[in-house]
Amino acid sequence: MAHRLQEFIAYQKDTAQLGMNVPPKVALIQATDEATIKGREVMIKAICRRGS
Repeated sequence: MAHRLQEFIAYQKDTAQLGMNVPPKVALIQATDEATIKGREVMIKAICRRGS
């Protein structure tokens, strides 16, 4: 889980950095990509389960 969490955080940081370096429309495409959304949902569920 720790490795997946690190990957998730790195991807989120990359997405935020992208938003600062490219037009907002391009960053929005990445942030709202189906795979990105699915990955966030999976990670949030895993975090919530660990916190319970």
